[in-house]
Amino acid sequence: GGSTSAFTMPSRESASGSVTIQASPRIVSPEYFAALDLRILEGRSLTDTDTATSEPVVVVNETFRKRFLGREALGARLPMALWGQNQQGEATIVGVSEDVRYVGAATTSLAELYFSFRELSVGVRPTTAWLMVRSDGDPAGLSDLVRSAVRDADASLVADSIMTLEDRLLA
Repeated sequence: GGSTSAFTMPSRESASGSVTIQASPRIVSPEYFAALDLRILEGRSLTDTDTATSEPVVVVNETFRKRFLGREALGARLPMALWGQNQQGEATIVGVSEDVRYVGAATTSLAELYFSFRELSVGVRPTTAWLMVRSDGDPAGLSDLVRSAVRDADASLVADSIMTLEDRLLA
């Protein structure tokens, strides 16, 4: 699930020299890919050094690369003004990840862009957040711990709809 954004970017493949793209921007932590066991197929993942004061970077998924960039994804530049926020400038593609399906195992993967939450300007915050937790133990026993950790981090937040990824995909 999640929102999608449309933007225009240069394209050597298009007769007009540009292409309009619709993709789902995701604001994630650098640990996101490891938590979902997603491989980086090309380039690198996001890191703790990707911050609001560093050069803006983005990781795209394999569907985005195939649909819009062909083979040459690394180094391509995308506009930061996605999801209706006032982010200025462009981000450089530094990695390509495997696809993930958020809605269900039978759905087609969406074109996705992954930005580090550390890169966002102060005051630019998403309206919805998903917390992914990876555990070697029984996930059913983590619900109270997750709720407590969220409450401790920010008492105005509510952790609801806690479920395993498998249950989410079957929903």
